Amino acid sequence: MPAPNSNSNSRELQIAIVGSGLMARRHAAAVSRVGMSARVVAFADPDERARETFLEECPGANPYPSLTALLAGESVDVVHICTPPSSHEGLATEALEAGCHAYVEKPFAETAGGAKRILELAARRGRSICAGHQLLFEAPTRRAMELLPALGDVVHIESYFTFRPVRTGAGGRKPLRNDLQLLDVLPHPVYSVLYFLEAACESGETRVVSCELGPKGTLHVLLRRGSVSASLVASLEGRPVESYLKIVGENGLIYADFVRGAVQHLIGPGTSIIDKMLNPYRQACQLVFGTTRALFLRFARRQVSYPGLAEIFEAFYRSIQSKAEAPVSADNIVSTVSTCERVAEVLQSSTPDPVLAPDSAAPRVLVTGGTGFLGRELVRTLAENKVGVRVLARREPAPWDRIAAVDYVIGDLGEAVPDQAVEGIETVVHLAAETAGGFDEHRRNSIDATERIIRAAAQLGAKRVIHVSSLAVHESGGGVGGIQEDTP
Repeated sequence: MPAPNSNSNSRELQIAIVGSGLMARRHAAAVSRVGMSARVVAFADPDERARETFLEECPGANPYPSLTALLAGESVDVVHICTPPSSHEGLATEALEAGCHAYVEKPFAETAGGAKRILELAARRGRSICAGHQLLFEAPTRRAMELLPALGDVVHIESYFTFRPVRTGAGGRKPLRNDLQLLDVLPHPVYSVLYFLEAACESGETRVVSCELGPKGTLHVLLRRGSVSASLVASLEGRPVESYLKIVGENGLIYADFVRGAVQHLIGPGTSIIDKMLNPYRQACQLVFGTTRALFLRFARRQVSYPGLAEIFEAFYRSIQSKAEAPVSADNIVSTVSTCERVAEVLQSSTPDPVLAPDSAAPRVLVTGGTGFLGRELVRTLAENKVGVRVLARREPAPWDRIAAVDYVIGDLGEAVPDQAVEGIETVVHLAAETAGGFDEHRRNSIDATERIIRAAAQLGAKRVIHVSSLAVHESGGGVGGIQEDTP
């Protein structure tokens, strides 16, 4: 195996990326934007098609099927790990054991124990490690930290984070179910809150006081560090999409808006009548000018997304060259993983028993696409009317999306119809269809899927198939009423 480069103070850093999905491609683009000499020289992914896609965006990098093969064929300084969280500990361990520094995407690890093992190994090997906490390097965080001393003693920190779950996976991959998507993005608001809690109260330990999950996937977490409290709300259902931190002190407040890239602040007690009248105007002016400036800078720098990514990479690389502390503290990493682990336990405990209750009616109706907008309402109505229902879905629904007394079967109609989905069924209501992508996706998940479900219904004895088509009628046919087979 080629030895990792040891003297990296005055030369170009050699970067390797594990994974070649969307996040990996974002990493490659961000590496090219850092203000120092660094280059992606290799990447690893077991999927040949994914490697081909990555090469289109990073043609100078050498492809490998695994990190083991990459480390055997390349001499690299830093390994970026952009794979599912379950693989992070193993890959980080392999990179560190090979003498490389490692950047690990969030979630850093699945458990606090795993995070500690990675950090302890890095310390023993004298290597640097960084977590993907790039919001800490975005302009709103940096500006809020500059203003923090002006608040005096911090009283409370509030974080609010909403996002729209992904419905269609990239590259034909199945998207994570909603509760797992929540866990995947949760580190962002968590590490941001912890960062300011640590700054507001340097001593002490951050505790999770309470953690509750609402009926539709809205998470409420209350934290405390010393005398400072913090509340975190992460929601899949709240709209519009927002991401902000509000820091309240004895001498004012700071509002860091990550969606608009702006910060509003009110410094001073603000108790006079004049202050109360002028404060809304002050905040409005700060919002307008701050948002305009942030948008201009984003366009000028051609930042489509992840504006803090290149900044955290540069900070990490410079810490490697100067042999300084990594830009994200070990305490922030472990506390973030520990908090997310607590949330995962709450999600797990809220998952209902998948086995049907003894008094449930035997499934007689199969609904494909039963977790979609229309499908959920149909399934709920049938269940309320004591009709036995089975749902065939591409992914398991989140705990709050499951309907009591309904049987869920997981399968991809674009590939095959599971026999257990149609077994014992009298009526099939076919709602599943492709709602994004091009004609290839439409053929696979609408046309071919419909043929498969009809053939499976006929083969296994289902008496009726009701097909709710997603195809739209574009012309009225000269005012003829009703849709016929020859309708344009």
